[in-house]
Amino acid sequence: MFGNLGILWKLEDGSHVLTSLDYPHDIIILNKSVKIYHNKTLSNVNYPERFIFTNNRYETGLESIYISKNPKLVVAFEGVADFEMIFDEILISLNDSNIDSNMLSLLKNSEGVFSVVGYYKKGEDERIFAFSNYRQIYVDKGIITTIKIPKASYILSTNSLITWSPNEFLGVTKKTPEGSTEIPTYKHFMLEEIHETPYILRRLHALSRDRRIKESAVLLQNAEKTYVIGNGSSLNAGFVLPYLLQDFDIVPMSSLEFMLYKLDKVSKDDLIIAITQSGNTWGVVEALKKLRASQVKIVSITNNPFGRVSKYSDVILPVLAGPELAIPATKTFAGTLGVLYLLSSSLLSDLSKEHTLLKTAETLESSILVYNNKARTIAEKLHSPSGGYIISAGLTFPIAIEGALKLKETAYSHAEAIELEEYLHGPSAALSQEMYAILILPVENLARERILKKFDKFGIGNQVIIGNLGDFKDENVVQINADGISYLFHVTLFLQFLAYWFGVYRKTPIDAPRGLSKVVST
Repeated sequence: MFGNLGILWKLEDGSHVLTSLDYPHDIIILNKSVKIYHNKTLSNVNYPERFIFTNNRYETGLESIYISKNPKLVVAFEGVADFEMIFDEILISLNDSNIDSNMLSLLKNSEGVFSVVGYYKKGEDERIFAFSNYRQIYVDKGIITTIKIPKASYILSTNSLITWSPNEFLGVTKKTPEGSTEIPTYKHFMLEEIHETPYILRRLHALSRDRRIKESAVLLQNAEKTYVIGNGSSLNAGFVLPYLLQDFDIVPMSSLEFMLYKLDKVSKDDLIIAITQSGNTWGVVEALKKLRASQVKIVSITNNPFGRVSKYSDVILPVLAGPELAIPATKTFAGTLGVLYLLSSSLLSDLSKEHTLLKTAETLESSILVYNNKARTIAEKLHSPSGGYIISAGLTFPIAIEGALKLKETAYSHAEAIELEEYLHGPSAALSQEMYAILILPVENLARERILKKFDKFGIGNQVIIGNLGDFKDENVVQINADGISYLFHVTLFLQFLAYWFGVYRKTPIDAPRGLSKVVST
């Protein structure tokens, strides 16, 4: 799904054992020398003390690192954590009598989000081990991977440690639960990337205690006013923050509008939250350049922490979505929502919400097939109209804006996001059989009651209703059994699937819409 990171062991009998984690993009080969494969290039390194694959960092925020300071221990990490410190703690644990128990404890309690594979030797005992604090690991006769492989013989759950001697490892025979090892195939990157959303939320859950989240929360707490700037999907995600932090003075706006009307109003007591998935968006970078003399604090949220915004930022919050190859942003939008949620939760010190992203990932995994099939069925019937409305209010209104953007860029369908009361003050007159009306039920009671009361105003065109309607059944009703921030992720995923299938039936170039590029950098 994402590539490979791992260690290949050559045993004395000539056989090989591959311990491989599928993110970011490398395989580490260990024999008499270390061979690092990256983007089909090969280099030889003789047992380095530390080797960092800096090229892996682009659009990931995850560091891939190999450490071998001691012949007793060889480790490959990926993620965001203090790998040197974790390595040293693992090395110390080798002196304990109960190595595996102590290693598991220290890995579970280590801050950050990461996966690790490695090898240790104590006396005559040699062991291979693997651990991930955000996803499952699959094992099959010498292969450890986070990809669902066919005929896998063992599944290691999140926050569990697996250890084997090299020879034992080749003979794993434990049975995998039925149906859990199918390898998904996708015709488009966009569809694959929508399916990766639960993995992104698991990573972000593991990042919730990261110092950068706490530092950013303190800056926001102390700010007189906070400007959230961005463009496209990044800005649409930013529109959610004022809803999450209602007691704070937060102003989301386009980076260009900010430069035109607010740049000279910013004081050193304010805060800028710059959102750019690429890390190189022209308007965001230009705005940050112009702010250098103001001494204002800047927090950047990006999927590429090594982009140009890093030069001007006090804190970088990584989205951790991994490379996104389709031009329409899907998993990076969800990841940005996740970061904003972590920021708001840290600021409000709400411990009851500590596991919300993890629980959301679990519910999305159980719903994702249903949403995809429902979106496909609806799109097959409704893709012909050239456009329509996406109507909502409150917390879900920014999701309506993002859904409309997805339909425009992916399916060339002119969707207009409109707030409920604004729709009732004129635009409802334009609704016809040649248009669709997509209603997102709001989470706020007042808005929900209002939209249900005005159902007759949405019945002329082709109607889709998204939300929890209890026992009400209809082919164009998308039932979502979630609430709060989880509801936003569920609605987002369905709208992304709907835009994707609209594009399929309208025969548009889904991954590369005409005239668009992944980064607007000039």
